[in-house]
Amino acid sequence: MENPCVRTWLAVFMFMLFSVVVHADERADAENILHTLDYLAVDYAGAVANGQVINTREYAEQWEFTQRIAQQVAQLAARPEQLVLRQRAQTLVSAVQTYQSADTVAKLSNELATALIDEFAIVVAPRTQPDLASAPTLYTQYCSQCHGASGAGDGEQAARLTPPPANLRDATRQQQRSLYSVYSTITRGVDGTGMAAFTQLTDAQRWTLAFYVGGFSASPEQVQRGEQVLESGAHSMLITDMAGITGATPAALRAAQGDDGVALLAYLRAHPEALMRNVSAGLDVSLTKLRASVAESRAGRKTQAYDAAVASYLQGYELVETQLRLAAPELAEQIEEKMAEYREYLGSERPMFDQVSARAQELETLLEQASTRLASASTTPLMGAFSAFILLLREGVEAILVLSAIVSFLVKTERRESLHYVHAGWISALALGVVTWIVATQLFSISGANREFTEGMTALLAAVILVYMGYWLHSNANIQRWKEFIHSKLQGKSLWTLVFMSFLAVYREVFETILFFETLWLQMPDQHRELLYGIAAAALLLAGIAWGMFRFSLRLPLRQFFNVNAILLFVLAVIFTGKGIAALQEAGTFRIHPVSFPRIDVLGVFPNLEVLGAQALLLLLAGLWLATDRIKAKKPKA
Repeated sequence: MENPCVRTWLAVFMFMLFSVVVHADERADAENILHTLDYLAVDYAGAVANGQVINTREYAEQWEFTQRIAQQVAQLAARPEQLVLRQRAQTLVSAVQTYQSADTVAKLSNELATALIDEFAIVVAPRTQPDLASAPTLYTQYCSQCHGASGAGDGEQAARLTPPPANLRDATRQQQRSLYSVYSTITRGVDGTGMAAFTQLTDAQRWTLAFYVGGFSASPEQVQRGEQVLESGAHSMLITDMAGITGATPAALRAAQGDDGVALLAYLRAHPEALMRNVSAGLDVSLTKLRASVAESRAGRKTQAYDAAVASYLQGYELVETQLRLAAPELAEQIEEKMAEYREYLGSERPMFDQVSARAQELETLLEQASTRLASASTTPLMGAFSAFILLLREGVEAILVLSAIVSFLVKTERRESLHYVHAGWISALALGVVTWIVATQLFSISGANREFTEGMTALLAAVILVYMGYWLHSNANIQRWKEFIHSKLQGKSLWTLVFMSFLAVYREVFETILFFETLWLQMPDQHRELLYGIAAAALLLAGIAWGMFRFSLRLPLRQFFNVNAILLFVLAVIFTGKGIAALQEAGTFRIHPVSFPRIDVLGVFPNLEVLGAQALLLLLAGLWLATDRIKAKKPKA
């Protein structure tokens, strides 16, 4: 049994790794520009007022920053929005050159920063929730000597520094600063000042400090008012996710919603966990991305509109899909179907804006209905347990079936000494899944689209191997042929193929399952015990399924055993194929052409031509193989 699929998958993996490295370099260049833009937006006010230069030295520095920004934008790698980025940079140059107001320069700087963030997919939020309990200790150890115990810039070392440390309590100066800009300053430092780069701190610690010092300029009354604004729901769409907290500035929110907007930001900076207390927060994100998609479509930016529609599903709706399927399964299925149709229409050759708007409005209505249903369902004490139980059972049952088939196969054929190969496969998959999650949350950002792409490719590769293994088992169902195989072929590479199969079966589920559980954990802070109960119950049931299948398989005669497992592996291949293509469709890699056909999630059956066509091709292939085997069996032997 050869394993060309291993080499194929390694080639795909190396290509993906190369792409990640290239994109990381591009993002680093864009992040350097963001760092400079932040200082221009904040410090320009000290150089120009009422159309006149009030500080020649400061203006010269701001002019230098502006020219550097324009040069760096021009040197960025060619992108679809390259011309727009250059135009924005030149507009900023003209504004500084003609002594425009500080508000104008700050607005242009923020607009260019937003465009860079969108174009280069720059992560402007922490990958884990900040540990604000540890923030005072970190601040005392690393910041108070210069900025002072209260952040007023009056620390023990302040008098020795030129320029002096910033007053972090100056609300006027801090109104143009986002938490991302504070994090960037802590990470990179400031040339020509006493502000060093705190590279000795972890990424999570730097974000914790950013949240802590970002709240110095807010008054206790603002924070209290912000809690009332959040609870009232009056501005529920203003900030919907962690990136909304870290990317917003007080000045921008004051322009959008007045003092209430500033108060809301002050409260969420002090209590970022508040966004995750509501299980419908994911739907708010979905609505925000959906409306962004409509806006991009109105502006004629087809690609950006499609990308925002994909993000509406992956970054918002998918996070609450499990809970919604428990509370309102028909509504969940309708939303997923309408989202797929909306993405498909956006990807068509000439989408009409009135149709885009109408379809988006229909989706908004459905998402609002889902929010209402989730709000009522979330009060149920057992909601957390059921959510965790269904999630783990759904993600784990297929992997358990594959592993059980492989283990029983080795035991049945008296190859128990080879079981350690299989155990090495699934144990390494568990370990690598956890490592991937740690890397994704601590070192890099794995977007929803990349996650779905990885899951889809892994599922399709697993389907190919399952088809081959199923055919191989069926072909060796003859006892004589099996004995010949045992003595001559099941060695070396063949055993490593079993390792690879057990690895794929588990790894494709582990990473996504951990991410979903992390979301549930944050969304249901009062039901952690119930979540653990659900996980434990699902684990016990999965163990029971594995044991039952193993015992059943061992009782079968050898020929029936081979045929039953061949059928099982082939059915799993059909399921993996459907789910793999569906994942690639959700990632925006494949188009979706809906058809009228029943949707059966557990079997990987989704009502679109791509999924059904691939599964029909597999069924046809199975029929041809079976017919070929029967023809060979009927031929007289020499």
